[in-house]
Amino acid sequence: MSAVFRAYREPDAAIHNPRDGVTMFAAVPVETSPEQAERLTRGMERLSPAMPMFVYRAFCAEYDGFETDLLESLRLGFRQNADPFWQRQLPYVRRVAEAETKTGREAHRFLGLVRFVNAGGNLYAGDIAPDCNILSLIGDHFYDRFNDQRIILRDTKRRTALISEPPNGWWITDLPDLPPLPENDAFTEMWKGYTVALANPERKNLKLQQNFVPLKHRKNMPEFRGP
Repeated sequence: MSAVFRAYREPDAAIHNPRDGVTMFAAVPVETSPEQAERLTRGMERLSPAMPMFVYRAFCAEYDGFETDLLESLRLGFRQNADPFWQRQLPYVRRVAEAETKTGREAHRFLGLVRFVNAGGNLYAGDIAPDCNILSLIGDHFYDRFNDQRIILRDTKRRTALISEPPNGWWITDLPDLPPLPENDAFTEMWKGYTVALANPERKNLKLQQNFVPLKHRKNMPEFRGP
């Protein structure tokens, strides 16, 4: 947000994120400024109250070139004094909007794909490896859903974790290492037995199943690991 704030004031400026690789142009580091981020957020809210969250979900998609696409979209919006994300015929607007849709869909999908194991006492842990950075988008759901249990939900791709400790709230933290989770606890075996009992062999449809539960996510779902 600070980079977008600074580049907006310089018409010829572009934004380069180090994750996008090496650039041939001169780069000026930008320090994070909560004040600048807040000013930009207020500016977006004047165009549309929903825009800051829309932009945040697009940011969580982590696609290359997001910052530059966002900059051009905001320049358009502030120039027209209107929400720019309705103008999806423009490539840079469309890319941001598609990223927001991708993140929202994945966050919703993972509400049903997370599996927890008992990690001792009242602590339950689970692993996911989503394409988008969604932990902050699903924190409220799991905090409310498991309001009498402590949980750790680990994003193994980014080495971060959602920590939920009712009634103290939830937060995101970095993980220095990823020790393996228990695999055959009673909680997991009960769930595997439930899915076997629920299945109807006569209605088995593997293609349809993959639409709802993609193969890439099944490594963290015990019902697909076999006995």
